[in-house]
Amino acid sequence: CAMRAMGIIRRLDELGRVVIPVEMRRMLDLAHIPLHAADRTGLTPLVIAGGTDVLIKVREGKLAGCSLVSIHGLGEELSGVTQASGGDIEIGPLTTFRGVASDPVIRRCIPVLGEAVDQAGGPQLRAAGTIGGNVCNGITSADSASTLMALGAVLRVRSPRGEREVPIAQWYKGVGKVDLAHEELLVKIVIPRANCE
Repeated sequence: CAMRAMGIIRRLDELGRVVIPVEMRRMLDLAHIPLHAADRTGLTPLVIAGGTDVLIKVREGKLAGCSLVSIHGLGEELSGVTQASGGDIEIGPLTTFRGVASDPVIRRCIPVLGEAVDQAGGPQLRAAGTIGGNVCNGITSADSASTLMALGAVLRVRSPRGEREVPIAQWYKGVGKVDLAHEELLVKIVIPRANCE
């Protein structure tokens, strides 16, 4: 099974009554990507990694009745920073801000990105927030967005149909909207060798 139910998140009103049930599932591996298929309510589930943006919206009641799919457990496949044989820098979307800022490859090759993400929120946010979530929230003022734009980042996304690459300049489609279809998942952020310091 590609997913496992984790339970229901419930929000209580001031009288302690449940007002917003949210179903949470966990993706167990990348081999079963159709995680965005509509659930039994007919709604498309939202992907959650670090959760620093999505869980705030849940608490505020902005995502009433939605389903969440956690990819947090895919850290081995989707975390870390490497330098590919051709010299490109590849960053897994589940890499936390802290992980990006302290990574030796980032510090050596593109320290400006490490400095940018090290300015995000406070220590707790940097420990939980992921660079992929920051890019996928669709806010061009996000902590990493302008630096990734200046570095000419390319975003690699995967779906049951295969992979495709989207230059970050074409990624943002409006406030809160990105070029990511419902059945796709961001799997890599690539900084081309030519743009590394």
